[in-house]
Amino acid sequence: MVIGNHLLNKTVTTALKPGFTATGSGGDTEALVVNGTNSTYKIRLSTPTGREQVIGGREDAIVTHIGYCLPTIDVERNDVLIVGGFGYDVLMVLPPSVAHHSKLLLEQLPDTFTYTPPE
Repeated sequence: MVIGNHLLNKTVTTALKPGFTATGSGGDTEALVVNGTNSTYKIRLSTPTGREQVIGGREDAIVTHIGYCLPTIDVERNDVLIVGGFGYDVLMVLPPSVAHHSKLLLEQLPDTFTYTPPE
């Protein structure tokens, strides 16, 4: 399957990577930090079916998605992608079988997930 730019149907508005931020008192704390190399880019994310939406509506449901991005995008396991107000944890990045795309296994984070950029 060739993924062209016209098939990339969602925009990652913020890409976060695990990192460290200063606490202000001389120490560091583990936190999600904005990926400086490409924090906004397009991906392909399929719309869940009606059945998946019903199952995903349950409070304890774990909802996973398959996504695709261009292989030049810097995305790794444990990154968090913000797409359309929802957070997605990157569980796995499969290297491209052809040089056109990388396949992502994503877990949708709970609706309670929020990201506030540091000031």
